[in-house]
Amino acid sequence: MGDVIQLNSEIEKLETRHDAVVSKMLVKTDDLRILLIALGQGASLPEHHADARISIHVLQGVVRFSVGSDGGETIELSAGALLPLERAVRHAATALERSILLVTMAWPPASELKALEHRGYV
Repeated sequence: MGDVIQLNSEIEKLETRHDAVVSKMLVKTDDLRILLIALGQGASLPEHHADARISIHVLQGVVRFSVGSDGGETIELSAGALLPLERAVRHAATALERSILLVTMAWPPASELKALEHRGYV
């Protein structure tokens, strides 16, 4: 059994920092990564992708996501919403109010990463 992570405590630690975007990797193993992100109101994460399948869970606040090529689809998610994304899907986020995200990544093995032709966007 792994160590228990107290999310409320981790969120409190992030909130003591006053940067627009603050994150902490809570778990990093060969096949799993869990990232906690705090976004100040108006803060954004520029368009990017992950080579892993991911889920983005909005724990607090409201965040506008654009998903897919050239801005693709735009969706607003509030606390309690969970957005699953396939690997290599472009996405960006803007916090409409102070927000906390929990991002879970099912990280592929190194052999799969090396075999990915795109190593970028799909």
